[in-house]
Amino acid sequence: MDSLMEGLNRCINKPAIFKGKKSQPVEETDFQCGAFKGKIHMVICGVDYSCDNVSWAGPPPNGHGPLDTKYAWEFMIELAKQSGAATIKTLFNEQCTLEGVKEAIREVGANCGEGDYFIFYYTGHGDLLYPEDSDQEDKDNAFCLLGENGCTDTKPASNVVRAEIWYRDNDFADDMLDAVGDDVMLLVLADCCHSGTICDFHDDSKWSDRHIRACSISGCQDQEVSSGTGKGGMFTRSITRAIETLMAQTAPGEHFPISEVYNEILHCYKTDPQLCNDQLQHITIDSITSKPSGMIWPLLPARGYKSPVDMNDFD
Repeated sequence: MDSLMEGLNRCINKPAIFKGKKSQPVEETDFQCGAFKGKIHMVICGVDYSCDNVSWAGPPPNGHGPLDTKYAWEFMIELAKQSGAATIKTLFNEQCTLEGVKEAIREVGANCGEGDYFIFYYTGHGDLLYPEDSDQEDKDNAFCLLGENGCTDTKPASNVVRAEIWYRDNDFADDMLDAVGDDVMLLVLADCCHSGTICDFHDDSKWSDRHIRACSISGCQDQEVSSGTGKGGMFTRSITRAIETLMAQTAPGEHFPISEVYNEILHCYKTDPQLCNDQLQHITIDSITSKPSGMIWPLLPARGYKSPVDMNDFD
């Protein structure tokens, strides 16, 4: 009887999961954010695979790379600096090994205190991995990180190698949760392919045992690929343009909810002159414990912030 009651209590007390609809604006409420009083701690990862001299991801003759991700990576670093982030841990190319990113999460998570935000940003390749659980039907999302040799795969491609060096979604989620307490808020921004459910929010995951407020915004859905422009991914470009727009509409020091930023990101994506109608992507939002309308968007740069997108497009 006691075990039955414990099971019922766990079901009742499980945190609510919010899943946004395909490229649809999310509900905005009259929630007044006020000023964000916590600190911002960030891990900013970027991989363009210019160091990969073996696999499909690197430059010719073996690959079809490199990517244009360094622009987006630098955009996010500048946004973090202008927003006064207390911790900015940056990793690029060879630094983005599985152990390197895990260690960065542990290091930055240790800096987070009550009411702080831990933001994880990644721009690079994303892909799908065969699940470790034979009973699982869907493949896992993964960040395509690099091995110690600076390569993300072998030639020919190897599922065994990928499973060893890529960052699987459930492992990433577990590491983020292990790094912080429930009084820290999490925001994950993934500018990569196959990333819609990269945080693995579901009832049977570790999230269900915690009441941490977390939100994930991804550049596309699980079965889609993200678009580059030659000067940064469409998702990151849209983030910076959305913040510029909203900053011009709000009073100094006033924050806005994640839902408002997300809706403006969708608008900026659809109006980006670099939009390729032959390769549309559906920017995706999920959250747990709180809806996006009930979470503050933490990255608030100085007044007069200008997205670097337009300046870079005309260089």
